[in-house]
Amino acid sequence: MTRTLGIRVAQGFSSAFAVCALLGAPLACLCTVATGVSHASPSALAPFAVQENRDVVNLTNGQTELGKIKSEDFTGLEIDPVKGSAKRIPWSEIKPNGVVYNSPEWQSITDLFAANKFADALPLLDELKADSKLRDPLRQNALYFTAVALQRQGQNDEALAAYKELVAAYPKSRYLMEAGEAMSSMLAAKKDYAGAVKLLNDIDLAAAEPSFSASAGVLKGQVFEEQKDWAKAGAAYEVASKAPSVPPGVQLQAELGAARTLAAQNKKSEAEAALTKLKAKDGPNPIMAGIWNGLADLTLERGRAANGGKGDADQLLDALYMYLRGVVQYAPLPGQSTREYERALSGSARVFKMLGDVETVADRKRLYQQRADQRLDQLKREFPNSPFVNG
Repeated sequence: MTRTLGIRVAQGFSSAFAVCALLGAPLACLCTVATGVSHASPSALAPFAVQENRDVVNLTNGQTELGKIKSEDFTGLEIDPVKGSAKRIPWSEIKPNGVVYNSPEWQSITDLFAANKFADALPLLDELKADSKLRDPLRQNALYFTAVALQRQGQNDEALAAYKELVAAYPKSRYLMEAGEAMSSMLAAKKDYAGAVKLLNDIDLAAAEPSFSASAGVLKGQVFEEQKDWAKAGAAYEVASKAPSVPPGVQLQAELGAARTLAAQNKKSEAEAALTKLKAKDGPNPIMAGIWNGLADLTLERGRAANGGKGDADQLLDALYMYLRGVVQYAPLPGQSTREYERALSGSARVFKMLGDVETVADRKRLYQQRADQRLDQLKREFPNSPFVNG
């Protein structure tokens, strides 16, 4: 086991990361070791400096736009810059989480989100929404993060209503994909699959945004996956990936969904080839986490079946590190989907348990079980209604 750990460390993980992972340090420690930033750090929500009396938009080319953000929608934002006339900037040219608003009130809310203090954030969000002079971009964010806070506290009915309020007020919202996924997932959890598909169709119709139609197709594919209707899911992903004006990130999501359906239909080698190809691409954190989760699922299955069903510790460790990428390296940024993060937490808990099953040393066996329990407890605590709580 020690020799195997050394090999895995040499393959790209620091020794500190490996020790934290296997000895079960808190996941916040894992994030600090791997990235230098705690997952719950306030800087994760506001990583760029606020300029006095100006909003800040940090661009992927390393430059910064300063001014006043006028509006935000699904394809980008409009800003009145300090110099020059108003301009539109697509999200593809903006760094992830690269928008910083000139609002102390909003900063206080984001700090509470960073600390997972959702109950404390809700009264401040309500106060912000009640301000008749609140700027439109901040109102949209306040509506969205109200829904997120309610969902993270396990108040799904209230969260569903809050997401509906958001898309009614902002039919072209910058958060259409995230809100659509959250709402369709909550309806699918109630087995209301028809309702989930109808909701996505309604959002698509109201948005009248060609680039969102592909996103709606991806979300419908996820609903079909929930029903284990792999043929319909695969077809939805195929159409979405080839849709006109499909955003690069949505195309990646469609290709990832297609790989999942291949794996579900026992086309494991095809699925692994597709996922291996995707992992070389650069996408948003939830998508990259999903790619590694898919590879981890396949590796875990092989490791569990090895040695006549007794299991293989080396392959299980490989699967563990793949899941941990979704917890550490590709943890979701504020406002992003947490689905793959939840899945990675659940997967790492399962692998820790399996490592305990194949371990012969009593102390290590107990330690692995403790680590499994800790990961599962964290999932339940952070996401009370997660579909991955029961594996």
